[in-house]
Amino acid sequence: MAEEPTDNYDILPHAEVEGLKEELRKLKEFELQPSKKMQVTMLELNHKLDKLLSIFEEAMHSMKHPTSALKEFRDMQQSIEKVQEQNSDIAGGIVAIADLLKKGKLPEVKKPEAKPAPGPPGLPPLPGAAPGAPGLPPLPPLPPLPPRK
Repeated sequence: MAEEPTDNYDILPHAEVEGLKEELRKLKEFELQPSKKMQVTMLELNHKLDKLLSIFEEAMHSMKHPTSALKEFRDMQQSIEKVQEQNSDIAGGIVAIADLLKKGKLPEVKKPEAKPAPGPPGLPPLPGAAPGAPGLPPLPPLPPLPPRK
């Protein structure tokens, strides 16, 4: 029968144990210093947490005083109901016009006669224009272009 080793170091190579001891020593000596990036990240996190807290505080305040939020909700609901009524009236009018078009019983609509707009007050009418008709005098003809080379 083989003898079992009495020393625990005989199981692992001695060089590996020494390497692990050296790494452990280096880790113990290494001081954790916060980097600049980590500081900026912490500041951003702090700022965002402050915003979140203010949102919760505002929500808590509105929960304590529900009358203002309830009043806004009721006003919004009334506005929506008015718009729905108006949409219903418009839809009814469109359906009525569509029915009249299908039956061909649309009343004739007279178009208002177009009257020329009067010129600016206090200025005489332009020569050659009808009285009361606005307009610009005709432009003189353009001179001919020189021949191309």
